[in-house]
Amino acid sequence: MEKVILSAPAPSGKGKNGASGKTKGVSRRGNQEVGAARRVSRGVLKTIAVIFLVLLIMICIVGTAMTVFIMKYVESDAVINLDDLSLNYTTTIYATGSDGEYVEMQTIAAEGNRIWVSIDDIPQHVQDAFVYSEDERFMEHTGVDWFRTIGAFVDMIAGQLGFDNTGFGASTITQQLIKNINGDYYDRTASNKMQEIVGALNLERHYSKEQILEAYLNYINLGNGCYGVEAASQKYFGKSVSELTYTEAAALAVTTKSPSNLNPLDNPEANKERRNQVALSKMLEFGTITQEEYDACIQEDLTIVNKDLGAGTTTGIYNWYTDEVIRQVQEDLMEEYGYDSDEALGMITRGGYRIYTNCDYTMQTQLEAAFLDNSNFGSSMTNSAGEKPSAAIVVMDYSGNVKAVVGDRYEKTGSLVWSNATQGLISPGSCMKPITVYGPAIDNDTITYSSMLIDEPIQARNDDGEIVDWPQNYNRVWTRRGYTTAEALQESKNTIPAQLIQMLTPQYCYDFLTQKVGISTLAEEEASHEALTLGGLTYGISVEELTAAYQIFGNGGVYNEPKYYSTVLNAQGEVVLDTGDQQGTQAISSQTSYIMNRMLKNVVERGTGTAARVSGVEVVGKTGTSSYSEDLSFVGLSPSYVAGVWLGYTENKEPISGGYSPARVWNNLMSGIVAGAETTFQMDATGVVESYYDPSTGKCTSSNTGYVGYYKEGHLEE
Repeated sequence: MEKVILSAPAPSGKGKNGASGKTKGVSRRGNQEVGAARRVSRGVLKTIAVIFLVLLIMICIVGTAMTVFIMKYVESDAVINLDDLSLNYTTTIYATGSDGEYVEMQTIAAEGNRIWVSIDDIPQHVQDAFVYSEDERFMEHTGVDWFRTIGAFVDMIAGQLGFDNTGFGASTITQQLIKNINGDYYDRTASNKMQEIVGALNLERHYSKEQILEAYLNYINLGNGCYGVEAASQKYFGKSVSELTYTEAAALAVTTKSPSNLNPLDNPEANKERRNQVALSKMLEFGTITQEEYDACIQEDLTIVNKDLGAGTTTGIYNWYTDEVIRQVQEDLMEEYGYDSDEALGMITRGGYRIYTNCDYTMQTQLEAAFLDNSNFGSSMTNSAGEKPSAAIVVMDYSGNVKAVVGDRYEKTGSLVWSNATQGLISPGSCMKPITVYGPAIDNDTITYSSMLIDEPIQARNDDGEIVDWPQNYNRVWTRRGYTTAEALQESKNTIPAQLIQMLTPQYCYDFLTQKVGISTLAEEEASHEALTLGGLTYGISVEELTAAYQIFGNGGVYNEPKYYSTVLNAQGEVVLDTGDQQGTQAISSQTSYIMNRMLKNVVERGTGTAARVSGVEVVGKTGTSSYSEDLSFVGLSPSYVAGVWLGYTENKEPISGGYSPARVWNNLMSGIVAGAETTFQMDATGVVESYYDPSTGKCTSSNTGYVGYYKEGHLEE
């Protein structure tokens, strides 16, 4: 064998005899290829080693961070209060329907629709469909599925290093609940993942599996503005969750993976494919359904109802009554629980409340439609700019329960808008006379039904401090003859109420209005002004408060605050607010109430309010006209209801001309309503004596001649 000698290559340049330096053995080119291969191998191994070390270091770092984070917070009290989850649910407002039963009038949803349902009312197969589709080991783990979590972290790190990741999911039902509550469902950062893990571990330490599953099933997004299984069941299938079939339950269970792309309404085929492959298959695997049931379910095509669940706050427009009940509930929550305004409104819009109102839904609907019909007001009633005046009405019973309210004459374009019925302050004119002087003066025996008073002015200071004859009557004439109390009210004299407020004192009348009949907008200086009796007010009075004050003339003298609701329940069915125990105030005696009722009857039968008469129904009331006729009012009482109507301009105020009187408008709006109720006042007349009196003197007579008057026992006009 030839001996091969390996030697180093000769230096560059030529060798002996000018020949190039060549050697026997492995060629130079082959040697280079071997070196390159070795270098590539070493590079690959080095890269793999680096990647491995990086992964190992990152896993150690993440693991250490997770350990520190979890050890620091897992024993903390940073636990989501599941009781507060009901603060993101649809509130339902109920009114009384034509059959006397409650009907749904309005739903309020700040963020889609959520309707809380107890876990006891969610069938087991519905629970199983969600559990086996989303977290089959839910009943065994303590909030976190560690095997899936580690896999998800490795997958996430691989993705950050540039490798393809699989989107490996690890979130348990408990973790999904945490993400939904915190609003970071699509945030997959490491910090949020750790917070999610800690939250899940803490949640499971404080709540049972049933409580967590109940919260989850009531909170998940199921598409089309539906949050929770009850809202989704009603939306898609037109039924409660308690009535869902296996297939319907599976359809909802797979929707949670992608509410927009997998819900059964918008993507029925995608939903069917996934429910067959995932939910129903898992239900079969874990024994929720049999093979026969599975075979039937996968062939089933669902019937989608697409039920309208009601308007949310961002798109729906409340009726006038809903506006007012929200305002009152908001105020009462602030008073009862110490909430600020925003907190109280948030409880209403997100609390899943059930608000049972005093609204008569038929009456409310009827009046809202009537306010849009110009013929009820007189088409010629416009100002110089051609604008029709605004209007308002409040209707309540004699316990203060508001049955209907309308705040203006236009088609509502928003919710919680300005209302002339409750927020606007009007000049009530002569509507103030019965509650300011006539009622109080009869009640404290200053006058009787037929006391004789002279139609002449009093001496009073004007705005400049000068002593002048005051006031003018509406016709600017002082007859200077005697009028009985009943006659003066019937003809709406101004002079006689002015005399009465001097007899009683403005302070006495002011106290009666503010302390006995709920007038809250009087200025303090009005306690010394005689103009109070004629409605000459600094700020004005709302139609609501004016109407409520007139209750006392139809119910035995009891004042009740206006109430728009009877009961408010929270999402768990617990009473939050209840007006049932509110007691009224005995503002005047039952005898005074009866006598005033008869005096106000004269106003409608033969005085300034004749246009309000309704055939076959007793109607009593009082008209009111402000200075320069800028505000027109009428408060009318039937045996069942008291209703106040106002007409006027809210801007560019000017005298109202043309059209109908407020009494006529009241008749147009209310005649059909009062005709369908009680027709005769059934007031307690105990302690009231009916007697004839001489209209020329006001004195009671023993003969059956003259006019009939009504007096307290022992207080005949003699």
